[in-house]
Amino acid sequence: ALYTEIVHHLCITHYNTEQFSIAAHRNLRLSPITNLIFPHIKEVTLVNHTADRILIGNGYISKATALTKKGVVQLALQVMGTQDWKNWKPIEPISENHTFAKIANLFWDIVTDYVDDYINEHRSEILKYWYEIYRFSQDLVNHSCPFFLCQYLTNMLLDEKGNYDANKAHWYENAQRMDLSIERPKVNGELKSMSYITTASRAEDVKEEDFDQLKRACSFVIYQASFGHTWSNAKQYDDIGEVLYCSLGLRFGNSDEGALGPENDMSIAPDLTRSTQMMWWSNMLSKTGYGFITKNEDNDINPKLIAALKAKRQEFDTLGFDID
Repeated sequence: ALYTEIVHHLCITHYNTEQFSIAAHRNLRLSPITNLIFPHIKEVTLVNHTADRILIGNGYISKATALTKKGVVQLALQVMGTQDWKNWKPIEPISENHTFAKIANLFWDIVTDYVDDYINEHRSEILKYWYEIYRFSQDLVNHSCPFFLCQYLTNMLLDEKGNYDANKAHWYENAQRMDLSIERPKVNGELKSMSYITTASRAEDVKEEDFDQLKRACSFVIYQASFGHTWSNAKQYDDIGEVLYCSLGLRFGNSDEGALGPENDMSIAPDLTRSTQMMWWSNMLSKTGYGFITKNEDNDINPKLIAALKAKRQEFDTLGFDID
């Protein structure tokens, strides 16, 4: 549970969004892309800074779990070394009951259609200030984490020359992972996880491919900042909000089953202080919310995105997901 929260919640949504946010705030001023993505990324750095202080660094995780601050940082660095917007897409459903994949793809289709329409509508203005997009792209790559592939996947997926071989492992699921078949950017001799949105610094050099890549990169960060985060964040209350079921922390146990003992074995529970803190954290993190798309508390969300989501409300409801 703790691993999932760090990997899928903290890294893939929070940190992923933050690297886009920092690059965007450094470089985007006059480009219409500011109005497209800023409502979704404007406060993530503040949230992450607070989490560093009270939850990760010398906070709850390092005090109540087996992970040290150094361990969290190492894990985060490795996870972020696997993240890239290029050719990313949600996983396809593997069964009729795979509601997450169905909801993810429904949301992804709405976001990509919305982003495509917005960029097409503002194409001339985006082109006018294209240098901002170029600088945004450069910053995103230059400050992204080093490319990472664990030793097991390296042996299973790469040939002797280090190139991706799709025939080596048919079980490998490309969805929600970086595309290993494309060449990774290299900065100061180091392979980077993020791909360039564009390498064209002048408007006259921009090609249709540059616009297509801008569309996908914007769709990626909006998805991760909204549905991607909502799913991994809100669900933690159900999965880690009960001490004897699945504590977000350490699970003990004095019986022969040890940490895998039954829920009626009180020895599996952490001490009273950490158990109380765990319930407080899971409740606070998943039940406290602000900045929703349809509620539009700050009145900065594009009405077209709100309308697109509401138009599919019945489909989301059928799958058990509340778009609000």
